[in-house]
Amino acid sequence: MCKYLVMAVYVCLLPAVLFAEAPVIEWERTFGGEDADYANCVAEIAGIGYVVAGNYAPGTYEHDFYVIKTDLDGNCMWDATFGGDQNDVAMSVLVTSDGGFLVCGPEESFLPNGTDAYVLRLNQDGGTIWSNVYGYESIGESPVGMCRLLDGNYLILNYGLGNGEWYIWKIDPDGLLLNEVTISCPRHLYQIIATSDSGAMVVGDGLLLLKLDHNGDSTWTQVHAGSSGKSVVQLDDGGYAAVGEDTYYLKGYDFRLLRLDELGEILWERNYGIEYDEYAYSLKQTLDGGFVVAGTMYPPDGVSSLQIWIVRTDAGGDTLWTKTLGGDMNEIPSCIVATTDSGYIVAGQTYSYGAGSLDAYLVKLGPDPGIVTDVGEDDEWLLPRFLLMQNYPNPCNPVTTIEYSLPNRSDVNIEIFDVLGRRVRLLVNDRKSAGAYRVTWDGTDQCGKPVSTGVYLYRIQAGDYVKSRKMLLIK
Repeated sequence: MCKYLVMAVYVCLLPAVLFAEAPVIEWERTFGGEDADYANCVAEIAGIGYVVAGNYAPGTYEHDFYVIKTDLDGNCMWDATFGGDQNDVAMSVLVTSDGGFLVCGPEESFLPNGTDAYVLRLNQDGGTIWSNVYGYESIGESPVGMCRLLDGNYLILNYGLGNGEWYIWKIDPDGLLLNEVTISCPRHLYQIIATSDSGAMVVGDGLLLLKLDHNGDSTWTQVHAGSSGKSVVQLDDGGYAAVGEDTYYLKGYDFRLLRLDELGEILWERNYGIEYDEYAYSLKQTLDGGFVVAGTMYPPDGVSSLQIWIVRTDAGGDTLWTKTLGGDMNEIPSCIVATTDSGYIVAGQTYSYGAGSLDAYLVKLGPDPGIVTDVGEDDEWLLPRFLLMQNYPNPCNPVTTIEYSLPNRSDVNIEIFDVLGRRVRLLVNDRKSAGAYRVTWDGTDQCGKPVSTGVYLYRIQAGDYVKSRKMLLIK
């Protein structure tokens, strides 16, 4: 087995330390009624706005699925609730290839055996296309997340209530159950993401990494003691980054960010903290190859309430900027998403704002000053490396966006190929300055004719850098 030099570095983020300029808050929005309402996840709808999923309490102790579609300024285009007369909580939302949504979470309203998985397929206006409940007769299952695989199907990660087992179900876009896998695991699992090999990755407590194939079967595991694992992303080189909390360096909890190779071995790790407990909840990679983490922190005065804390790092884990969000009371983030305008959208809960005791909270941060969209030769050091991002949406129907970045002036060639290796379309053939770029593909070939449904490859060549990724076109 290869050996790696593991570097553990603690970053003490005292208020007096000066970092780069953080992005400004473009807008803040709250949603909900008079009781406790939550935003558990958010996704960007390219060129249109955002979709938020969580739970809404209609004047009772029971909750319903709560789905909100906003425009790019956060104004509500529509909102809707789904569920029965018991607790139903939306934990995940994905934008589908037709511009609609797939929503998943635990339900207690429909089957007699307690908690099961409730999945909704909605159209772009919030109308129900189909809804299914998945579960076992004698066991309660609570979904914690889902992901869309490269084959266009979905994996749902479910916690077996009280039995120490996890259930992974594969469904197709019409809700048909394709496969079921049971995994014994005493640790709590938090997130499942799709990976570039058509499989998936799961992260959990003890910084457990669980690699799955396209059917949901486990292929390998890694555990790195001393921290929890709340969120994971796959990187351009096939490796991973994961974030959670660590108690090793200080008396309290701190953010812990780890860079891992393709088999989950630690390449480096960084800790971020001030004085009191900091909890990390969500991690995303930025267009320049760095990272952004959303979590909570108590200000160093020891008196103020819990606030949302955003930490932005470069590709090596060094802090570029930090930012706090919130008011006089407690705020908690659920997730952060890097948006197509080089900004960020944060979803969570707020006690400080809104109409009720607790409301769904959405904050839009403007373009990140650290992400350079076009630089001259004298500033080429600002971008650290080549990067080809996964296209979005994926699957697409038919338009999709491909983002890439260049650390120096390069001759760039981006092409689309079918699975037989035949070139379908030349998207970019130009000399580009260092910077971050995006290009769209409309599902047509070089002659402008629509291509058929299927898996396609897109490849970038920029100097000596060559990278390919898969995408799925569905009509």
